[in-house]
Amino acid sequence: MPEDHADLRAFSDLVRKVRLLSGGRGPVLLSQMGILLRNLDPSFDPASWGAETLAGLLQRIPDMGTVERRPDGHPQFRFGGTGLADGAVLDAESVSALSRIRLRPDFWAATTAFRPPLSNAKFDLQALRVVSPDQDPDALLSRFPERFVSLPDTREDFQKDLARRFLGQAAGSDRDAIEGLLGSPDWLKGVAGLLKSPVLAEEWLRVRRGAIVAEAFRWADCHGIRREALVPLPAATSRKAARGGVPSSVLPSDPEDQSIRGMLHSLIDALSEEELRQLLLPAWVLEKFVRRRAPTPGRDAGQAPEPPEQE
Repeated sequence: MPEDHADLRAFSDLVRKVRLLSGGRGPVLLSQMGILLRNLDPSFDPASWGAETLAGLLQRIPDMGTVERRPDGHPQFRFGGTGLADGAVLDAESVSALSRIRLRPDFWAATTAFRPPLSNAKFDLQALRVVSPDQDPDALLSRFPERFVSLPDTREDFQKDLARRFLGQAAGSDRDAIEGLLGSPDWLKGVAGLLKSPVLAEEWLRVRRGAIVAEAFRWADCHGIRREALVPLPAATSRKAARGGVPSSVLPSDPEDQSIRGMLHSLIDALSEEELRQLLLPAWVLEKFVRRRAPTPGRDAGQAPEPPEQE
């Protein structure tokens, strides 16, 4: 019977993936949870873990949540904590690597927002972008709900749990002081004040960012989203261009071509093949480009082209 920590941790990883797939908001019926677990692992069976039921197995990982019964009698599982493995948040090597990653500003803002409308935003699997109810003029959220998934649950409760663990483990803060801070509306700003050390305050920022990035990447993996879609595009080239670091060999040689159009052509030439695939262009631009290049019946080479559409 797999009772050791490693086995329970492996099961916790499965539950964590279920949390990501379900959006992490509200309880999940055990019947639905069983389906999701078997989708992730077709061989999953509580009996192989030494438990008669899924409920019994879930009760062995109380840090992940609690099993409860709905008013109609059906059992459900309510997720708790951050869903991160014990100690993972404070793993120095992981935090150091992940904290250097910068997520796209729109994605970061939506996944860390405490209040609507950003906290109600969803991710468009087709366009690979964040859409919030107040920035949805075409009503895509209501017209095509199958295109959207809930964002990773890294908002206030997640971050409070991070702060609680960091203040308790890394800073040794008093439990009553921690809970008093986390109960205030401006608790996030007050964390640095409670730490009283610039070094610890900086470490807290690294831990917070690293844990949020880790959860975002787990969420992306579960939904089949490439992790590169969550970072600014094209990240390396944008930073290079901002510093004036685009190689001079690819800059326009003609001074008269130092226009936005010329610079854009040069910047495209400097992009790698992978970065080119990640460029986003408005659909109407591509449509107009294709229409202009397509041969027009009855038009010979000597005819003047039609005037461009009004923009």
